[in-house]
Amino acid sequence: MPRRNEYEKSIEILKELEAAERRYGLLSCFGLLPSGEVVYFDEGGTPCRVSVQGTALLQGRPLELKNQPVEVISTTEAFKQLAHHEQKLYLKGLAEEQTKQIRWQQSKRRRALRWLASAGFIVLLLSVAVLLLNADGPEQNLRRAEERLKDLYAEQGIFIKGYVDIMVVNTGGYNPLGPVSISRATFKQFLQELNSPALPEADRMYQICVEGGCDPALALAFFEHESNGGNQGVAALTKSIGNIRCTEGYSCYTTEGNGSFRQYATWSEGLRDWVDLLKVYKDDLKRVTLEDIIPKYAPQADNNDETLYIATVKKRVDDLRKREVLNTVKSLAENQPSGNPIWETDWVISQGYSAKHPEIDLARPITVAQGTNIHATLEGVVTVVRDDPLFGNRVFITSSQFTTHYNHLTEDIPVKSGQVVKRGEVIGYMGNSGKSTGPHLDYEIFQGTERANPQDWILRR
Repeated sequence: MPRRNEYEKSIEILKELEAAERRYGLLSCFGLLPSGEVVYFDEGGTPCRVSVQGTALLQGRPLELKNQPVEVISTTEAFKQLAHHEQKLYLKGLAEEQTKQIRWQQSKRRRALRWLASAGFIVLLLSVAVLLLNADGPEQNLRRAEERLKDLYAEQGIFIKGYVDIMVVNTGGYNPLGPVSISRATFKQFLQELNSPALPEADRMYQICVEGGCDPALALAFFEHESNGGNQGVAALTKSIGNIRCTEGYSCYTTEGNGSFRQYATWSEGLRDWVDLLKVYKDDLKRVTLEDIIPKYAPQADNNDETLYIATVKKRVDDLRKREVLNTVKSLAENQPSGNPIWETDWVISQGYSAKHPEIDLARPITVAQGTNIHATLEGVVTVVRDDPLFGNRVFITSSQFTTHYNHLTEDIPVKSGQVVKRGEVIGYMGNSGKSTGPHLDYEIFQGTERANPQDWILRR
């Protein structure tokens, strides 16, 4: 009989995926199997292997979970688990190499090389000793990775505190029929930048790519190279993302001097046919990689520069994948509690954060404190508006990661439960309700279920 949580965990993962899709246009999360293996759920919800390389988490081949219980984990936890796993693999590799060295030494045919084997064995033992002494190697690697990430994002004007969850970087290659490597949001953003006439169909086009096993990043790169997103050449009339030559059974448009091309009623129809053509290349012609596809798809005989075509597509795909990481991190970074809920300059922290007082009290001079505007430090949904004997009138605002609490407010609260508020919006007024000795704001921050020190966030503007 299967364990009770086997299917419940799957349902939790689906809920995570649905929530991410609604908020960010993403369908991705990480999971941890009982064996300790980290799993990545891609845009379509397919479980895949994942590995760590530097500061990036790399997507691998799909997995069959076979009803295994899966625990949803954060990217930080995924990084740590993978770092420890890679250290174990390294130690295992060293041990195997050590065994080979010993067997080699025992071989009578290689006695003349024993001195060399002995020297290598000593070096190997020293390497193992150094690694074992550095027991917190993965933690150090994580800290270094965090610093590199901070520097990278700082160059883009994004300032974050610590390592935050980011979408996995897909570096699985440049095969058009491959894993999804960019989100719906990035897909639409690029079409908008191109001022593409296909933009109104962006959602449907993205879905066609995902369902057809096509990487939307490659589709955009082809679309841009062929017609600047439908703005140039015959594609503006044929609604074809790839300028496919006319064949029997298709409605076609004939140009003056450059032959005929397949014509479609919508851009979505044109994209679907492009994906189908790639499947024919794969199944019938065994052409899968970009280097194999382009000589057939855009041959030199048609006045194409095959080398330039391949290089241009790869460059754009790299750019889109980099945007994906930066856009996702920026979105998460912007949706963190930032700034002071009191905008006046004469505020003070009347009581700081401690184990006995896991929040902070903010106050102003007694003559002006009552009724001071309290501003939301987080964009999110108002989840609680209530009166409490201890905390007085309270407002809670919740986002995907954080919840902020504003306590001891006046009775006149301008927001209601279920209302969506933006950062900076007035959500209440400083009061003296509940167990309070004077007008002040009791301010709390939770990251998930864990308390955070508001003093770490309050000075960030």
